[in-house]
Amino acid sequence: MADLPWPDAPTEVVRAFKDWEQCEQKAFEADVEREATAPNRILIPRLRKERAAKLGMAIPGEIDLIVIDADHRRVFILEAKAGHVATDIERVLFDIIDYHGAPDSGHARWDGFRPKRGTPYLPKLLAKASAVRGQLDVLLREHGVDAERDGWCVIEMFVTPSPVPAAYVPHPQVPFATIDCLSQILASPALPRPGPQLRYEPPIQQDDAR
Repeated sequence: MADLPWPDAPTEVVRAFKDWEQCEQKAFEADVEREATAPNRILIPRLRKERAAKLGMAIPGEIDLIVIDADHRRVFILEAKAGHVATDIERVLFDIIDYHGAPDSGHARWDGFRPKRGTPYLPKLLAKASAVRGQLDVLLREHGVDAERDGWCVIEMFVTPSPVPAAYVPHPQVPFATIDCLSQILASPALPRPGPQLRYEPPIQQDDAR
């Protein structure tokens, strides 16, 4: 997400900015859900703690989207994060720290950002996926999937507008999908690798016949 470019903004301006930010996030989550929709999948959007408890599950926080793919016996835990493409090194640093945390480098540039950014997104996503992984049989049973736990896998993945949050990290722990390639990743029988998930589209062959 973004921050206002000036300090001490009026309360009305801050509130309007936050409202716009929330609308942008909701719209992005709707785009992710649309791209993930397919006949062979079960989608569970915005799974909050209270709703999970009614299913007999305990999760540490809201999960933006769970995708159950019975054909490939896998469950995707998707964290959708709307935002803007980083255009300068400061924004790239913010993105890295937002997702991965500031490294213990002792460098003032990193340490100065550390207290401003809060808990990184990555450990939160890993905790949510771990909770689902430990209660996978409950999740499948409650959503009408008649399958043994053996052979199933749980895949945690970020969905972002651009690959920048993972592109400059030496060892990203989870896949990062952009909205334009999400449907390809979910449909592929191959598991996504950690880091940016980029798909190459071959150019359209021109007909040389005249």
